[in-house]
Amino acid sequence: MAIFYRLPEWVCFIATLIFVLISHEIGFRIGTMRRLKPGENPETAASTISGVMIGLLAFMLAFTFNGASNNHDLRKDLLIDEANTVRTAYQRSMQLPNPYRADVRALLREYLDIRLNMTQLRRANFKQAFNRMRSIQHDLWSTVLELQKNEPNTPMLGVFTESLNELFNLNTKRSNAFLLGRISMIIWIVLYLLTFITMTMMGYRIGLQGIRSTFMELTLALAFSLVLLLIIALDRPSGMLRLDPKPLADVLKILSAGS
Repeated sequence: MAIFYRLPEWVCFIATLIFVLISHEIGFRIGTMRRLKPGENPETAASTISGVMIGLLAFMLAFTFNGASNNHDLRKDLLIDEANTVRTAYQRSMQLPNPYRADVRALLREYLDIRLNMTQLRRANFKQAFNRMRSIQHDLWSTVLELQKNEPNTPMLGVFTESLNELFNLNTKRSNAFLLGRISMIIWIVLYLLTFITMTMMGYRIGLQGIRSTFMELTLALAFSLVLLLIIALDRPSGMLRLDPKPLADVLKILSAGS
């Protein structure tokens, strides 16, 4: 199931569109066969059930979209907060004595540079960059501990340590939003199962009526597929709706100019 999260958005869109059209066609053919049987008129029940299924699917789509949108907004807020926190820590590090000041500022610049390029890295390189970020955090904290031991009366040491703690906490929150904030696979399975049942019932109802419009069916399939594509894109940290890293880039320019 994990392969679903790695499929490109356009593959998901095409697969969803085909899935919806096939579901509708299955229902239409079953409805056509049922209509040709003499003495049966199940159209009223089919109309009621398909209406209920459409409402249930709409609720599920709205619920899933809201979750994906909220997590996307959370990642955006965390990115802005992270950029501001790095800038604050960099400014407060000016009060640190050398060689600690130079080491800390170099580590912060490297940290920000890695964060800025992480969305463009492949899976193997992403893991390597993530490990380097953890190493930088360890080096920063080791520097603070060494400074507290050797020069405990350093001005601004307390507020600088506070900035580092906030940066580390934001990094943990961002990782949790990336790993734990994604839409669960069971929700995707239920969502696509409801889509299959709903489209089958709609096709079944049209088959009972004996009147179909290929244009309207294709339009309906496109509409559902686009909504699902939008949910998929919002749920993915990297993709066609990836966050604009401009806040990080702006701070990196400031840090590079002040080095």
